[in-house]
Formats: sequence, structure tokens, C-alpha cells
Amino acid sequence: MNKITTAIMALAVSSAATAQQKVYLSDDFDSGIPSGYTTLDRDENPIVSALYKNIGTSGSWAANEIERSGNRAAFSFSRSTFEFAQDNWLITPAITLDADADAYLTWTAKSVHSDFREDYKVMVSEAGTAVDDFHEVYSVKREGYSWTDHSVSLADYAGKTIYVAFVCTTSSGYILAVDDVFVGGLDGHSYDVRNTSSRFCGSVATAPVSGVIRNVGRKADIAAVNCIYGGGSLTMEPGQAELAAEGTLGYSFDMPVEPHSVNRYSISLDYTDGTKDTVYTDSIISSYYKRTLLLDEGTGNWCNQCPDMMPYLTKVKEKMGSDVIVVSAHMGHDPLICNEYANGIGYWLIGWPSFIYNRDRDLMCSDRYHTDGYLEAAMLEPTTAMVNATAEIEDGKVKVAAQVQFAEDCDNSLDDYRVGFAIIDNEYSQGDIAQSNNCTTFGGGEYMYLPVAIPGELMRYHDMPIEGSTAANGISGCLPVDIKAGTTYDVSCELTIPEDRVYGDDSLSVLAFVIKHPLRTVLNATRCDFVVSTGVADAVADGSQVGVEASADGVVSVTLPAGKAGATVRVYSLDGRLVKSAATMSGAVSIDCGSLKGCYLVNVGVEGKTVVKKIVF
Repeated sequence: MNKITTAIMALAVSSAATAQQKVYLSDDFDSGIPSGYTTLDRDENPIVSALYKNIGTSGSWAANEIERSGNRAAFSFSRSTFEFAQDNWLITPAITLDADADAYLTWTAKSVHSDFREDYKVMVSEAGTAVDDFHEVYSVKREGYSWTDHSVSLADYAGKTIYVAFVCTTSSGYILAVDDVFVGGLDGHSYDVRNTSSRFCGSVATAPVSGVIRNVGRKADIAAVNCIYGGGSLTMEPGQAELAAEGTLGYSFDMPVEPHSVNRYSISLDYTDGTKDTVYTDSIISSYYKRTLLLDEGTGNWCNQCPDMMPYLTKVKEKMGSDVIVVSAHMGHDPLICNEYANGIGYWLIGWPSFIYNRDRDLMCSDRYHTDGYLEAAMLEPTTAMVNATAEIEDGKVKVAAQVQFAEDCDNSLDDYRVGFAIIDNEYSQGDIAQSNNCTTFGGGEYMYLPVAIPGELMRYHDMPIEGSTAANGISGCLPVDIKAGTTYDVSCELTIPEDRVYGDDSLSVLAFVIKHPLRTVLNATRCDFVVSTGVADAVADGSQVGVEASADGVVSVTLPAGKAGATVRVYSLDGRLVKSAATMSGAVSIDCGSLKGCYLVNVGVEGKTVVKKIVF
């Protein structure tokens, strides 16, 4: 086997260093809500204080510790007695801007609970703190789980005295956190960059690099976007030169890659004044085939320590997108247990919470406080097999068709190489199953604040297996005795959705694994949603519809459901090669596939979820 030649993987880093000119306001809330601020609770909707611990919930906004001792942010609580929107105001003192001021308002914010994303508005008044004097300058729907930087130009208010208000408008959320509120001049630029391309590729000449640059600093005049890699650089001109605060700019390159290596690259900007700025660095790992990581977790609703592991899983999915498959196997006396999957994964995981990558014992973690390094190590393992799959559902039966390849000839006379399958429920949100919780440390994220018995209304269980009869051991004899490198082998299977499962099939996915005995290591994995017979609309995890259509001339059109913006579309051949890709920050995108003939898989990634459609051109 060829080994990946670089031992250390470069992780994504966005450049966000911002020097400051004149400062009019700067508050980090570490000493509490400053005395000059005004807080208003205009909804008169009582907070359910029993759903919070380790923090005070009095008032519409309060400063509380987050992430580490002594570090505070302004919290607005949004889980109330009645299910209607909050109207919680946090108003700054008066801010008088110079007549020639080129000032910006910047802040960072996050939704503290990963499953209950927060909504809020940013308002400005030139008259005072009466709410009728404010007008909206910015709004956020479903703020991110990780800290998200924002910037708004205040150029229209130069020479004026203003008040700024943050207004939480969430209905049935949990906690909105706002920190590092700043008003002043900005010297330099700051960006938030979101990667939309895979960090893995097969043995190919080029691999796609794509992403979206969001300006979270002052206005930028951009002449070019560059992708700089070991052997050279690629350049694209932006559609517009000026990128305003909160403006976005997409980029897409086909970058040459060195086989079986970690291919580092950086994204840089050329400004119209001749200066440059590196805004993002990352890597693409090349092996025999494109990798999809498998992350198995052992958990239980009865396990009061298991919530400590949940923020790690959320952050891995947020970072890796469709490059990782997470399966949370509920164990023990848990109403969400899938006995077949739980019994199989018990071969590796014997304590909870714990997780394992690719079912490799060297990549197993049972210490919820020390999870660093496992993801990076798993990413660097050579990928020696490929698997793609499609699935169709009819009358509770799931028919799965998988295609498998291997990088080298393999002697399978001992039945060591197999393919296994599973059905997972992407989200269970019935609200009827409580979670025990003993989390008291900042590393537990939202679970530090959630009560010791988390009611079902505040728990959404993710990525749970509901069928796993072949998931651990695979199907015996499904691959030939003599496996030939590069040959595609078809493996089919019929799975049965449990009869006692009464809450629909709109959030189900099928997993396929290439398994190597005797240790039952997973060489590669894939995930697909059920194919709808019309061939037009597939269900994503929240039940919304993604439209995927192919015209007679080979143009694939993808439309996102209402309220969704931002997707990555990839077209794969059945042997796992990426042949086309595109990214969008709008609700629709098209890809010209007129040169393709035969059967291909269209993979649409939306907010960390994946829809797969089989199309014949």
C-alpha cells in the first residue's frame, strides 16, 4: 500500500485579525452587562427557569460564563411558557460618531443549543431608547452553533448620536449569546470562510476546491481570488469588485493534486490597491479513492455522562459535512436502541460515552474530555476501497444496490472482505424521551446549562440506527474469492424498516460499509437517502424537499426548499470519481452535464445533510 507522504494535516484556519482605529464602544461583558446598557423584556412571556442550571435567568438579558471560567457573554433566554416569539432588547448607551467617521458595528454571536437555533435583529435609533425610534439594519435567522462574527457599516450615521439594540426574536429556542460588541474604525480586513468542497479525493489529477467568503470587517475592493498550492496557483476574478460588510463571494477551482499526499492550499485575495491577504488554509487528502469517514458513538438516554460527548459530534459534523457519517448507537435500557447495531458495535465500544473512527481500535476514544487528534489520524489513513449506493423504499422494504471497488487484488478465500448496510434515523424529535445529564463543565457546551433530567422537548436525537442486521459483520459471501483491483462489484440487499416504527420515513438514510475481517475495520462508507420514484424531489433530514432534475440536454438543476440557502452539488461516476461540482449561496444552482453518458450520482449537501439522486444521461 502507498502511504500518505505527509504526517501532519493542515486544518482550516480563517484569517480574522482586525486592527482597530478610533473606538467608540467596546464591551466583552466579562464584568457583566455594563451599567449604561438598557434591557427590555417586551414579550412578557415567562422563561421556564427549571430548564436551565448553573446560570441565572432573571431579566431579558444577563451576562453568563461560557466556554471557560471568567469569560462571559450576554445571554438572552428563549425557552418560555408560551410558544411565541421573544422580544428581548439589549440597548447600548448613546454613541456619538465623528462627522468623518467610517465606523462599523461588529459583534460575535452563537446559538448555545445546537438544535434550537436563535433569531435576532440589530436595530439603530437616532432619537433615544424608545423602541418605536429604532429601525432594523440587520437580522439573523438560525444563528450558528459556533461563534459567528458579524459586521455592519455605520457610514450613514456619521456625525450622529445613535443607540444600537440587539433584539432576540426566537420562538421556542434556548439561549442566544452575544459577545465582543464593538463600534469604531477598522484597519484591515476580516473574513469568515466556509469550505464547501471535500477534504478527500481519489487518485485523480485535479480535485475541486470551493467555498464562500463572507466579509465580517470593513468594505473590501477585491481584484482577484487565488488558490495557492505547492506547484503553483489558480486565479479567478470576482463577479463584483466591492465586497461590503456581510457580503459573500463564492470561489471554485480545480486544483492539481499529488497522489497519495496531503495537498495543502491557501485562498488569498488580491485587492485593487495592490495589497494581498491570505484568508483561508486547508488540505485535500489524496488516496486511492475518496474517503467518507465513519464515526460510531455509543450513548444512552439513561447515561448522565453521555451529553459531554455530544458537542464534539456536532462540531465534527459542522466541520466535515458530508465527509463524515456519524452513527449514534443507543445502548442498554434505552427506548431508541437498535439491538442488532448495538450488539455489533459493542465489539469495539464497551463504555459510554465513547466513539471510534472506521471501527479501528487505534482510533477509539473513551475519554470525553480528551477528544483531540482522533479525527486527524482517521483522515490520514489510506483509502483502499470505494463504495457507492442507492436505495429505494416500498411498503416498508428498502432495496439497496451498492457498487464496490478495491485498489489492489485481494485474496478473499477466507471471506474477509464484505459489505454491510444499516438504516439510520437522522433525527428523532418526538419530544417524548428524556435524557439524563450530569454535565457541569464548559466542555459540555449547552449541556452545562441544561437540567439534570432534560425533558424530551429539549432533546433531538440524531443519527440513530434502526436496522443493523449486517452493519457490523457484513454479508458473508457477497464478494468473490478473487477480488481484482479496479473491478466494480455489485452487492444488493433488502432491509426491513421495523414495524413498530410509527413516525414516518422522511428522515431516514441508508449506510453502506466495506468491511475487512477479522478486525471488522471499515475501509470506506457511504450514505444515501431513499430515491423517490418520480425522480424529482428527495427528502432531506428535516422533511423539506430538494428538487433535482435533469433536462434533455444534460443540465442538472437543483432547487432548495424555502428557507434554505447554500448548498454543494457534486456529480460522481459509479466508480467514485468526482466529475462535476458547484456551490451556491442562493436557493438554486445548475450544472452542465451534457458531456456525460450513463448512470451518475448527484450528491446535494445542505446544512450538513446529504441528498443523493441517481440520474441516467
